[in-house]
Amino acid sequence: MSSSIVSDRLRPAGDGLPESFSFRILSVDGGGIRGVIPALLLERLEALLADALAGAPSETAARWEGLGSPRIADCFHLIAGTSTGGLLAAGLTSAGPGGRPKLTAADAANVYTVHGPAIFHSSVIEKVEQGFGLTAPKYPLAQLRTALEDPAVLGDALLKDARTEVLILSFDTSIPGLRYFTRWGAPGAGSTPTTPAETMAEVALATAAAPTYFDPEALGSSRLIDGGVYAGNPALAAITVALRRTIEPIPRTPRELFMVSLGTGAWSTPLDYGGGGIIGWLQPRTGGEALLEAMLGGSGDFANEAAHMLLNGDAPVQDTWEPALPPAHIGGGPQLWRYQPALPEPFAMDDVSKLPQLKQIATELADRYADELARLAARLIDAGPVP
Repeated sequence: MSSSIVSDRLRPAGDGLPESFSFRILSVDGGGIRGVIPALLLERLEALLADALAGAPSETAARWEGLGSPRIADCFHLIAGTSTGGLLAAGLTSAGPGGRPKLTAADAANVYTVHGPAIFHSSVIEKVEQGFGLTAPKYPLAQLRTALEDPAVLGDALLKDARTEVLILSFDTSIPGLRYFTRWGAPGAGSTPTTPAETMAEVALATAAAPTYFDPEALGSSRLIDGGVYAGNPALAAITVALRRTIEPIPRTPRELFMVSLGTGAWSTPLDYGGGGIIGWLQPRTGGEALLEAMLGGSGDFANEAAHMLLNGDAPVQDTWEPALPPAHIGGGPQLWRYQPALPEPFAMDDVSKLPQLKQIATELADRYADELARLAARLIDAGPVP
């Protein structure tokens, strides 16, 4: 991979298959422009789905008849995302012509290249007016809104029309409290049916409005910010929502869930927090704000380990007990498959100059797990499209 220094964070490729496949979840972490990594991994998986369908027996192919090329949303009962992962969840599940998913995984990956530089751009004058990110957000939220509302991206697609169950995380600063966006309505509605009125673009803005980077997204009286402030890795949130399900398929225990969890990169380089004061922790620098990166990285690693213990149930692979599992021992199946690439250094969430490197890292990640992804694609095709 990109650096031997961080190779110990990578789990080995596996050769197993899921024990249960009845309820399938795709979970995608936050990470700004680094979201191009999971996007490209999903592009590879979608291509493998097409290959698997082309070689499938006639009785399997018949289950896919009329759908055209298989899409990611066809294969998972629930797609969950935070921040940039929420943008991918929205893009991959938004309804297009004929009710099919509007974007292919390749389309979603291309958004980072086409719109990333405009989203994360501020002029010298704007930087001065914003105090270089110290007194105001670094970027206007309007720039992200323009990209998401592009008819070729999310356009005016509605959350309620998502092509599979979706969970997109945000935090409402006006309550304050958690906000889960789903196509079945507001959390806590109980037996009272609700129909969400939000557009996918509004929900995507709500999950991606990272503090210090963008202003909150205003929806009615709510002021919504990046769900990464509590769940940069949405795996645990997805598990809890799946276990509340009351319509078929109904998973009754965590071990009945199957999850593919996608990260946006991890590194072993120490965070630069200056002298340890407010400015040191929050000052924008090459690797991003140290405090925000520490929060996202710490909560993401915890969610990953907890999800592994719930779904895979593995004991530590050492002679002595350890309170925390090494990253390389986490997420290798049978029920949780985690794909987290190694980064050679901290890449800030808004550093679009790193796009070529991020794309290369994504390619290396997909190559490392090529056989595993091919087996997953074949299993997904064999299972048939979700209802």
